[in-house]
Amino acid sequence: MKLHVNPLSSNSRRVLAVTAYLGLKPDIKVLDFGKGDHRSQNFLALNPNGAVPVLELNDRVLTESRAIIHYLASLKPEARLVPTDPLEQVEVLRWQFWDAAHFSPPHGTLFFQRVLQPLMGGEPDEGRVRDAEAQIERYSKVLDNYLGGKTWLVGRSITVADFTLAASLAQGLDAGAKLDRFGNVKSWYAHIAELDAWQSTAASRG
Repeated sequence: MKLHVNPLSSNSRRVLAVTAYLGLKPDIKVLDFGKGDHRSQNFLALNPNGAVPVLELNDRVLTESRAIIHYLASLKPEARLVPTDPLEQVEVLRWQFWDAAHFSPPHGTLFFQRVLQPLMGGEPDEGRVRDAEAQIERYSKVLDNYLGGKTWLVGRSITVADFTLAASLAQGLDAGAKLDRFGNVKSWYAHIAELDAWQSTAASRG
């Protein structure tokens, strides 16, 4: 397996963390977006969207981080990152879809405005920052209410859903998002932050 990633991508972080958690050893190719690696003909042949991560297999190419981590989990079913119960499997998917639609976008926007814009010599758009912060507040409250009395998102052990949301949240935290008002989210994230797989991939997120 060859895994194409970028250090500033939360999508890359969730795949790298799952890879580390499962003890998998893909050949990792780091793309330099500043040099336009994601726009090269060779990379666009793998993913016409020009986005990371991309997982190359012997005869197939997988894109989209949430799909990739499901595949990786299937390689080590004993780790139970995807539950065996059908309803819990649907719950995992539900939270991954929720993350893609609601939770991840404002965290990504905040990171782009507060971290990437200055790196590129620009200034944050304060209007977009305020909008992202409002959306983070809104959806963090939803997540916090759901997590009351729970250690993990689905069932009694960590799943790919936890890695999915944690990667989105980590990017927002790097850009100054606060968890002070969301004790359940803070406690849940602390469990993930204790994992060696999470700590070992910290340098691979922005």
